[in-house]
Amino acid sequence: DQESAVIAFPLMLDYIYSKGENVRATTETAVALRFLASYFNVESLWNNVNNTFIQKDITVKTAPAYLMEATSFQDHSLISLATEFCAHHFYEIDIERWADLSPDLFRGIVIRLEKVDRNTSPSVASVATDKARAENDNPGPDDDEDALTQSTGIIPQKSPCLSEIVATYCKAQRYRPECLTADFLLEVTNIDRMPNIEPNAAFTILRYAYATDCLDDAVVVVVDEQDQEQEHNNYLDGGDGEHEQAGEARLSLRERCINSIVDGWLPSLIHRMKPKPDKNGEDDDEEECDYKHLPLDIKNVILEKVVLKVHERLGGGAVYW
Repeated sequence: DQESAVIAFPLMLDYIYSKGENVRATTETAVALRFLASYFNVESLWNNVNNTFIQKDITVKTAPAYLMEATSFQDHSLISLATEFCAHHFYEIDIERWADLSPDLFRGIVIRLEKVDRNTSPSVASVATDKARAENDNPGPDDDEDALTQSTGIIPQKSPCLSEIVATYCKAQRYRPECLTADFLLEVTNIDRMPNIEPNAAFTILRYAYATDCLDDAVVVVVDEQDQEQEHNNYLDGGDGEHEQAGEARLSLRERCINSIVDGWLPSLIHRMKPKPDKNGEDDDEEECDYKHLPLDIKNVILEKVVLKVHERLGGGAVYW
């Protein structure tokens, strides 16, 4: 039923009639050829496509496409390999390439970030390009970062950071609101997974958190029930959000986004509030849409916190009018 299978079927016939001398696989047809080879039990074609072509062709530019194609054919082993590769090279893949993935696929990659090890993962190595393997074998300036990865199993955030990638993904889905749910947002923005939120990304995440009704996901981690009231008060009083020690308050997604916006208020908030004219002199709503879609009570909280922050920076003294 897949269009790529229809295109790949004549390619399989060409391979059979040429007695295995002609494999005309492409990124768009490789998964379909792998499926057809398995379905019709053409072992040599499967080996050629899988072990020769896909192994060389899967890169940071093609991995998301392989993941989508593998999903359409329910090719679970290739889904696993492509997911691992995408997680392995998450911060190297062009941020725009994530837009076509379904929320389930994108979420699976983000969750996988916590467990992947760029240097030692055998499933990734089995499909990685020779170039990627050579880069991992050669010592370089990233040795300290690689040591951290090996010791923790977590890839350190790079630029763009995770919050920027998630924000870009959310914005790409804005015309498909059914794709973004509260469960999805809370999972990919979990504070353990995304400890820092970039100010501009915070506007977008805050907008869609409001749209999916997951703003007030406050979690207070306590060990002793007697400490619960104290910890909750700490949260309400604007606790610092550090949560490594049990019994400390953990900020909600709403508070984390607002705090990020306030911390970066000068470049981010002013830019979002002041309309940017387009080439026709009209206000460019696309640039400012995240702020404009926020509810009034959240805007008030942001502006109130910014005023207090400015007052603090001015010395925190009495204000006379």
